[in-house]
Amino acid sequence: FVRDVPLQATEDQLGSVLRAHGELRYVTIVRDPATKLSKGTAFACYRESSSVQAALASERTRRPWLLGQTLQLVAATDKESATRAAEERRTAGREGKEGSRRNMHLARLGLVQPDDPAAEALPLPERRKREMAWKQKKEKLQNPNFIVSDMRLSVRNLPTSVDEDKLRTLAMQ
Repeated sequence: FVRDVPLQATEDQLGSVLRAHGELRYVTIVRDPATKLSKGTAFACYRESSSVQAALASERTRRPWLLGQTLQLVAATDKESATRAAEERRTAGREGKEGSRRNMHLARLGLVQPDDPAAEALPLPERRKREMAWKQKKEKLQNPNFIVSDMRLSVRNLPTSVDEDKLRTLAMQ
């Protein structure tokens, strides 16, 4: 497993650096499913285990470089261990939602569900606006570069008569 892979690096470039330790079966850069951009990590599979040991040993003495950035080589875990570790992280994330980096637990705050009694009190155009806003928000949050701020508040559909001072006064109440 390779960490700290430059985001602009290609699999061929990474393979040429790693071939110094032995023949490779494949090199695969891990990409984000939504953006198709590199996550900065990769998997490399050598044909022989002795090549893996040589690569890991060289990483301890003299780290390999690619595009001006040092690569970190670690032994990959088997699929079962990786699945178990991912499940533990997910479970821990459910218990301590406040610890999530992107604050996704705040994304649904203020959302009025269609079957909610509060939704029935809203006029139809207002419900449609809210549904469209929710769809846009969901789509935007598919991209890992966007987060839900825990410090900022988004306010929509303000009357033109409300200026910055008036909004600040209302928010302080």
